[in-house]
Amino acid sequence: MGSPRRKIIRTHWSVLEHEIVHAVVDRFAQPPPFWNEGIAVALDGNGTQHGTATVMQSIHVDDAADLDYSTAGHFVRWLLEEHDPTRIRPILDGAAFEPTYDLPFPEAAALFEDEQPFAYPPWFPCDYPLLLPDEDGGRGSRLLREPVEDLSPRTPAAALAFEKPRE
Repeated sequence: MGSPRRKIIRTHWSVLEHEIVHAVVDRFAQPPPFWNEGIAVALDGNGTQHGTATVMQSIHVDDAADLDYSTAGHFVRWLLEEHDPTRIRPILDGAAFEPTYDLPFPEAAALFEDEQPFAYPPWFPCDYPLLLPDEDGGRGSRLLREPVEDLSPRTPAAALAFEKPRE
């Protein structure tokens, strides 16, 4: 159990990464249980898979004890994988889903239920350079077509979700 406001995390090693994600999020937002646990499960380094509840059943849960963490985490991971990962931060800050993702939430939930993979693998450091926006506003796709000389580990692209917008 973490207590980020007091800068203390008391937990078991097996869930430390999950609690660290909560500590980071707590510095800028206090999202409702679905988003708070969803981001922690999605970014805790483990893989995700769908739980027993649907997204529409899970989004309105008020108490984390009643939440299907697997469903919330798998949905957030799907958002990170299928959309610009920086869009998740405004959601954690309380922004409305539809203007952020250009999609009504029920429609996104239905797409997720139709398209989701059985599971996402654990996060691993990427051996390629971080894909930053191109000069023309693209998402760095030109780097994928060029040979890569520097193969040192880099931050996963989903970590961009926590960067402040560039001025």
